[in-house]
Amino acid sequence: MKKLYTSIRAYTLLLLTFFIFKANNIKAQDLLDCGSDRIHQSDFIKKQIAKRVQGARVAALDPNQVITLPVVFIVHHLGEAIGTGLNVSNADLMTALTNLNNAYAATDYYIGGINTKIKFALVKSDKACNPTTGIIRINSSSIPGYSLPKGVEIDDYEMQDSLINQNTTFTSDDCIIIRTAKIQSYSGFASFYGQAFIRHDYITSKYTVPHELGHIFTLYHTFEGDAEVKPTTSPRTYVCPPNADPNNDGDQISDTAPHTRERSCSTANIATTPNVCDGNAVYGNSLKNIMSYSSGNCMDRFTPGQIARMREQISLFLPDWINSKLLVDVTNPPLISITPNPINRGSSTTLSTNCIGTVKWYNSSNVLLATQATYTASPLTNTIYKADCRTTSCTSPKRTDTVEVSQPIIISNNSDQTSLNFGTTDTNSKSIYSTDNQRIITSVKLLTSITSALQINAKTTIDPNVDSTSSGRKYLQRHYDIVPSALESTLQAEITLYYSQAEFNAYNSANSGYKDLPTNGIDNEGIDNIRIFQAHGTALSSDNSPENYSGTTEELTPTSIVWNATAARWEITIRVTGFSGFFIMTPQAGSLPLT
Repeated sequence: MKKLYTSIRAYTLLLLTFFIFKANNIKAQDLLDCGSDRIHQSDFIKKQIAKRVQGARVAALDPNQVITLPVVFIVHHLGEAIGTGLNVSNADLMTALTNLNNAYAATDYYIGGINTKIKFALVKSDKACNPTTGIIRINSSSIPGYSLPKGVEIDDYEMQDSLINQNTTFTSDDCIIIRTAKIQSYSGFASFYGQAFIRHDYITSKYTVPHELGHIFTLYHTFEGDAEVKPTTSPRTYVCPPNADPNNDGDQISDTAPHTRERSCSTANIATTPNVCDGNAVYGNSLKNIMSYSSGNCMDRFTPGQIARMREQISLFLPDWINSKLLVDVTNPPLISITPNPINRGSSTTLSTNCIGTVKWYNSSNVLLATQATYTASPLTNTIYKADCRTTSCTSPKRTDTVEVSQPIIISNNSDQTSLNFGTTDTNSKSIYSTDNQRIITSVKLLTSITSALQINAKTTIDPNVDSTSSGRKYLQRHYDIVPSALESTLQAEITLYYSQAEFNAYNSANSGYKDLPTNGIDNEGIDNIRIFQAHGTALSSDNSPENYSGTTEELTPTSIVWNATAARWEITIRVTGFSGFFIMTPQAGSLPLT
């Protein structure tokens, strides 16, 4: 398809150039004529374009898809300072771009129209990855004849080629090229699928640039096919264009009424004047069409048929303009979007960018993770990711962003058991989670320096009921078995254990003769009753009750007891030497509290 498109296009444009005729001197009251008539008058060309239009209808864009097309302004001046003479100011070029976007979005002055869902933006880089403003200024005083009063004429192909060849960084295959130049007889001219030449002092006109781009998108004038009555009269008069087959006659669009070019879009003409080319119906909005020659400052719209045709032609014959890589700012890294962020531990998130090109994803150490538009990650802690954007041979700097991971607040279930590796440099607290990463079992901070990595295994047991030791002392249903792979009896650490209030309540209901655990987060008396008992050694069987360990039992004083209201859990921290089983009990009723 690409080769076919290129060859057809090149042949068609050659014919377009061949069939350019001499310029005329017709002038509307407030708009010089468009020279594109001279380019598109050939019957042969019309037939070829009609065939292409019909073919395009099978491959049209989704009508709701908004497309942004790349634009380059090329200013052909004579050496003047920017903003004087032919050297059009940046402000005027931005006004032209604004008018163009407003016209095709049916906003501002063009509010009476229909949104084409076509947008325009200045290119940000060229094909060689060089950043650009999208505005190129060229001193064309060396081009023979350009400094003469007539400037570049529509039929002076040699001068046009000379101007174009002064800078070939961009071509019509790459983007929309809008040239401002010295033109005498027309406000501008453009060829189908080609470039636009705009008279320098018409660049800010509300009609000229939108009109000429309509030609680039293969729109004819709405009066296409009218014929001047001979001999020439003053004012000139025209015969109606043919319209027996609206899809192939005239402008080849059925929802634009046929008319002649000499009408103004005054209120009287629109509301009351019969259009003899359209069965004497009043002119209505046909004279407001951007592709007409109406005078009266009213051209503000395209028809649905014109919009469909423009989008079809862009989609089929100018596909490189859609989501153009030239719109990527290669000097800046791509923006990274993370959805959702933050995530819960064990969940996944998707990272994407605004890159129009190829995205490469890296970890914080710049190790390549993937080459794809999006990257799905399931980090267990806050994790840095990086991305760069590549367009052909262009590569942007990397952008860095962080996936924030919210740690689980739900405490472990019965039989939750997993291991966590600790390295020689792990000096901060690390949490051990269930195998699905949804629940927290315990948190461990090593206080002993280790010379080689070790693994700590943590298991939660929740008995069906509050049980008792052989002496009748009750202990909490939830208890933990925490065992390192080495230094089991000597390793020092700070351990945080997690409990629910419901478990404390169950203990209090079953307890007899011993003090109660706290009933809420501000029950200081109950908090003072908490005792952690460590059963040293190894559990002798699966019944890892306090008396079922090979070593002695030691009562520990917590260094911290916190009710975490947000997580709805008790967090009790103790310091230990050696790991094993951990149980909660309370003092016997009537005993004095610890001081």
